[in-house]
Amino acid sequence: MVNRIIDLFGVKILKALKYIISWPSEEKKFIRATGTVLSEMQAGDIEKANETLLIASKKYIYSLKGLPKNHREDLISILVNKHKGLTESTFEYSYYSETIKNIDYNLLSSDQWKFLYGLFLRNGLIQLGFNCREYALKVAVCEAEDDQENSDIIANAAKATIESRDFKTSNEYLKKLKKKQVHLADDLNNFQKLFLSYNNFKDKIINENYSEADRSFYNFVSNKSIAIVGPAPTPQYSGEEIDSFDIVIRVSYFGNLPDGSEINIGSRTDISYYGNVFSKLISKKINEFSFANNLKFCVFKSQIPNNEFQNEMSKFGKARYFRKKNVFFNGSPMMIQNALLDVLDFNPSLVKIFNTTFYLGSKTHFDGYRVVKEDVKENPFKGLPGFAHHDIVSNFMFVKNLYHFQRIEADEASRDVLQLSKEEFVEALKNNHPF
Repeated sequence: MVNRIIDLFGVKILKALKYIISWPSEEKKFIRATGTVLSEMQAGDIEKANETLLIASKKYIYSLKGLPKNHREDLISILVNKHKGLTESTFEYSYYSETIKNIDYNLLSSDQWKFLYGLFLRNGLIQLGFNCREYALKVAVCEAEDDQENSDIIANAAKATIESRDFKTSNEYLKKLKKKQVHLADDLNNFQKLFLSYNNFKDKIINENYSEADRSFYNFVSNKSIAIVGPAPTPQYSGEEIDSFDIVIRVSYFGNLPDGSEINIGSRTDISYYGNVFSKLISKKINEFSFANNLKFCVFKSQIPNNEFQNEMSKFGKARYFRKKNVFFNGSPMMIQNALLDVLDFNPSLVKIFNTTFYLGSKTHFDGYRVVKEDVKENPFKGLPGFAHHDIVSNFMFVKNLYHFQRIEADEASRDVLQLSKEEFVEALKNNHPF
C-alpha cells in the first residue's frame, strides 16, 4: 500500500516536472509572437503586427530579472518611442545608449545578450542591438573562463574568438571542445582553417562518406576559378569579367536575370544555390523548369518532401544538398555566405564575389529577383526579421574575414563594404535603413 502511494505521488511529481519543463520560456514566447507578427504582416495588418511585436518585446525585457529595474525601464522606453515613429536620433537616444553602455554586461548571459540583439534589430534599433551583440561577445569569453566543462559555452567562446580573429585563444577552446563534441569541434576547426588557407579536401572526398553528388561537385569545382554573383544592382560593368570565370554561381536563379543586364552581371549561370523558401516558391509558382537546362548543379539547403523542382533536378542528376554548419557566432548564413562556406570546401583555385553589398546599396535586389511580387502595405520594419534571424553582422564578418586573409577577391562594390570596420558597417546599415 505504501509503495503504491509512493508510485502515485511519483507519477504526479513526474507529470508536474514535465509540465514545468514544457512551460514555454520567455524566449520561446517571443519567438512564437514573431510568427504571429509575420502572419499579420502578410495579411497587410501592419499596425497590428507592430503592436504584437512591441507587446512581446516588452514582456521579454520585463522577464530579465538579472537587469536592474531602471535599466529594463530604459530599454522599454526606447522601444515605445521607436514604435511612435521616432528614429534613434530623435528621442534622446544618446542618453539611453550611454545608459546601456554603463550596464555591467556580466548581469546577463551571452545567449541573453544575443537574444536582446535580435529583439532590438526586429524593432528597428540597429545600433542598440549592436551594443548588445558586443556584450554577447565579451560575455562568451568570460563564461568559458568560469565554466570549462559546459560544451555549449566552450563552443560559443570558440565562435566568438574565431570571429574576432583571435585564433590562438580559439585553438585552446577547440582543444577542450574536441573532448566533448567531436563533430562540432571538427566543423569549427575546418571553419577556422578557411581563413588561414584553402583546404585541399580531395582525400576527404575520396575516403569519407560523401555522396555521389558531392564527388561530382568536387570534380566540377576543384581547381576552377569561380565567380559568385549576388543580387544587388550596382553601376559596374562586370559582365565580361564574370563570364570569363570557369564557373559562375548565382543564388535563387530561376531564369530571372533582367533583360539587358549581361553587361553588368554576365549571362552565364552554371550553379545556383537555393534556400528552402525559394525551393518551395519555385516548385509552387513555376510550372516548368527549363531555366535549369544549362545549370550543372542546383544546390539546395534541405531536401523538401514532394518538391517538384527538387525532384525534377534529381532526375537529371543536378540536385545536391549542401552540409549545413552551425559555425557562426550568432545566426545562420545567408545564401551568398552558404555558397562560400560550401564551395571553399571543394578546393577552387580562385573565388571572387560580385554584386554583394550587404544591404548597403540603394536597392538590395535587382527587379525580378523575387519569385512572386510582394503586394502588402509598406512596413517600416520590413527586412529586419531577416537581419535578426541570420544576424547580418555575423554574415558580414564571415565574408570580411575571408577577404582580410585574401581567401577571396571582391569587385569594387563589394570591396567598398568589406573594407569597413564592424562599427562602420553597423553605422552605414543604420543610415541606409532608417526604420
